[in-house]
Amino acid sequence: MHVRRIPRSAGWALLGGWLMFWVGASNPRLMRVWTAPPDEQLALVAERRNAWMLTNALFVASTVVSAAGMVLFGRGGGASARGAAAVYGIGSGLWLVSLGVRLGYYDDPDLRELGGRAFLGHMVVSNAGVALLGASILRSRSLPAWSGALALALGAAGALSMAAGWPRVAGMRSPFEPPATVHIPLFAVGLAILRAIRQRPA
Repeated sequence: MHVRRIPRSAGWALLGGWLMFWVGASNPRLMRVWTAPPDEQLALVAERRNAWMLTNALFVASTVVSAAGMVLFGRGGGASARGAAAVYGIGSGLWLVSLGVRLGYYDDPDLRELGGRAFLGHMVVSNAGVALLGASILRSRSLPAWSGALALALGAAGALSMAAGWPRVAGMRSPFEPPATVHIPLFAVGLAILRAIRQRPA
């Protein structure tokens, strides 16, 4: 495995993005928001505005840190890894648009629709970036094959499932609709980076 050029900071950034996302998503005051019908969501968000702002600010930070981890990996992982980082960066930008709508204009139905479209784009494009990352790892053998296979499998499945809107589960467009699903393979890759660097010869 060729890990000498992959910086340790790439692994920490991917793990940090995962952690910040889960801290935000686990906010106890918002548990009901994630499963409530749209009209009830609006009322809950209005009642718990500070918690809503904090959680979405953590989502923004998580997005930026995870994208930085992809860029750092790309610098040491070759052209295909840089391509994966670029695609993931586009998806991250769409997520930031969606989060901007959530933070400032969630009660405007037209802007909420824009935010929903940006979110869908994020889930398709970011998952595609994760799949490309997995393919890059497998091609370059820069990390253990399991990490590349996991990223490729989950990223490709997430992108295709969200694009097709199938299979619908529990009222969701896809089992991959929760944005946490994007972070699962990135967390695994982050762990693989740190472990590989720790085991490489001095």
